[in-house]
Amino acid sequence: MNPMEVLRRNALLSVEEGLKSINFTGSVDFQRAPEGKGFLAMPCFQMAKHAKMGPADVAKSLESSFKPAEYIAEARAYGPYLNFFIDHREFSAFVVKEIIDNGDYGRGEKKGIKILLEHTSANPTGPLHVGRARNPIIGDTLARILRKAGYDVETEYYVDDIGRQAVMVAWGVERFGKAKKGERADYLYVKHYQMVNELMEGDETIKESVSEWIRRYENGDREITEKVRDTVNEMMSGILESLRRLGIELDNLAYESDIVFSGKVKEVVKSLGEKGALREEGGALYIDLADYGIEGKDTRFFITRSDGTTLYTTRDVAYHIDKLKRADRLIDILGEDHRLQSRAVSIILEILGYKTPEVIFYAFVSLPEGRMSTRKGTVVYLDDLIDEAVLRAYEEVRKRRDDLNEGEMRGIAEAIGSSAIRYNIIKVQAEKQMVFRWEDALNFEGDSAPFIQYSYARASSILRKAGKFHHGYEFTEKGEFDLIMKLAEFPDIIESAAGKRRAHTMAQYIRELASVFNAFYRDHRVIDAEEPARSSRLALVEAFGKVMKEGMGTLGINALDRM
Repeated sequence: MNPMEVLRRNALLSVEEGLKSINFTGSVDFQRAPEGKGFLAMPCFQMAKHAKMGPADVAKSLESSFKPAEYIAEARAYGPYLNFFIDHREFSAFVVKEIIDNGDYGRGEKKGIKILLEHTSANPTGPLHVGRARNPIIGDTLARILRKAGYDVETEYYVDDIGRQAVMVAWGVERFGKAKKGERADYLYVKHYQMVNELMEGDETIKESVSEWIRRYENGDREITEKVRDTVNEMMSGILESLRRLGIELDNLAYESDIVFSGKVKEVVKSLGEKGALREEGGALYIDLADYGIEGKDTRFFITRSDGTTLYTTRDVAYHIDKLKRADRLIDILGEDHRLQSRAVSIILEILGYKTPEVIFYAFVSLPEGRMSTRKGTVVYLDDLIDEAVLRAYEEVRKRRDDLNEGEMRGIAEAIGSSAIRYNIIKVQAEKQMVFRWEDALNFEGDSAPFIQYSYARASSILRKAGKFHHGYEFTEKGEFDLIMKLAEFPDIIESAAGKRRAHTMAQYIRELASVFNAFYRDHRVIDAEEPARSSRLALVEAFGKVMKEGMGTLGINALDRM
């Protein structure tokens, strides 16, 4: 049960007679009231239009019709708003009891909507690098939030295994050798890829050999197809291992080659021709995006090359049509450099009569040293970032906890390091530029995963030291109310973050929740408090721990009982 929804419903019940008197049956959007002016504020502008009265007059009229309802103690008009004051003691007891008794507090009702969320989808030409680290973290976090909100979600990685780059990697493996047992193929084969690039620049026979492989592959040559698929799968094994280090698991891998060899891409080209959307230039087919409101010097968007082979975007359209057969809604996580391509995909889908995907664009991550180059081997890989985070976390743990053995310190450091990366990236709104700084990511006192993890570990420690206790639900202090009101918001935060596709708002909420808990613990005795405060505050700490763990789970942050 959502405590805030209960409040909103009861607030409406408390002025039901007043609403009937003006024949208003529409929906109402509540707001949080300003400090000292109640808890909920109900704007009266919409009701005023309906009743043909001034908003302030409507508020006064509703105030006079007020009758106390469960948890709603009073209503007062403040200009065009009607503000509701709550019975803090009664409502606090309800919230804490609801959290403790509900095994899945915050989970939304099943929406009956299947979402296919595509994320990461980096070319399998080497290990994941830091620049695109936001993609899998945003995608995985949003998928977790959506599931918590009641959506049926599957995550998918679109494997680009049919382009020039995939063939170059496979050709390099044929030339320079396969990875040995225990060797990460993605790290070895990216070197092969770089060497093939260099060879092609100075040797026409090498360039022609690679081009021949590409032709044979796109024509479905079985020998080349198997070599490319085997190489790509080895690369993907390494990429997925890097993602697992951040707690990211994907439900599906979708291969571009399967889309092409199934004939689905040719169907797209044929359908566009039948719709009269294609133009021809030198044997190549294109769509003029100017016909669909896109401005620019060159608005031609090519669908096929002059030799009839298709381009990535054409194949991407076929892939989206395939996805639409498997889900009600599509969400794509894409880098900001894909805006034009994404718009083209949506235009083509609209021409063909299909739904378009929701797209979340993100700005790339950079390090204080600057942006990264991808072709010359000067990339900072995601694994390097994780290794560095774990090492720095280990140094912090070793300074703070000399009572732990080496294995315990290493385990805690691994959990802190990966969580620090996830949180430091997800807390920034996707569209905003960000620079990853260690002093922010591993700050035990600030807006960071370690600060959040330490708050949860503190709550766990309190409960361990307390031992068995009876739950109490008598709350009288402002610090208690502040924490309880924050806990009451959790289901609303889940619903809002899912509905608006804003994963960073969950990070903001969890950090605020940790801060309110720390203030509560600073100002109130818990274990050594007198009864009934002791049993009530221990119940509140337990409720905090439950919500905190659920919230951290949506962010992929490891909940540690000890730090």
